[in-house]
Amino acid sequence: MLEKDYQQYIVREIKKVPYLKVACIQNEVGSNNVKLGAFWKSMGKMAGFSDLMVFNTKRKEIVFLEMKSKTSYKISPKTGKRIIARAGGKQEPHQELFQEFIEDMGFKYFLVGSEEQEKAFFDYIV
Repeated sequence: MLEKDYQQYIVREIKKVPYLKVACIQNEVGSNNVKLGAFWKSMGKMAGFSDLMVFNTKRKEIVFLEMKSKTSYKISPKTGKRIIARAGGKQEPHQELFQEFIEDMGFKYFLVGSEEQEKAFFDYIV
């Protein structure tokens, strides 16, 4: 399953819970275009920011969620074709730094790329 498909599934599941709200962070916008990337950075784009923010209105809490699939893909700027960006669903170094920053601030951060991680997230958030 592609990461985007897995993320869509997780978002649908989150939306089933009335006291949870979810926001998608568009991390990929401008990632293959230097000018567009610079523009979004000037607008506040932050390297490594999680894919989703989940708001638990019952507990007045925000949780950060990074989605991973077994294999991540991206579009090649040269060919326009899909290529493997990263195998194994691992975080990039800048994502690890963002996780550390978030946890140091006292927020919860979940990496979700397996059934076990998905269960841990939903056990916590619901």
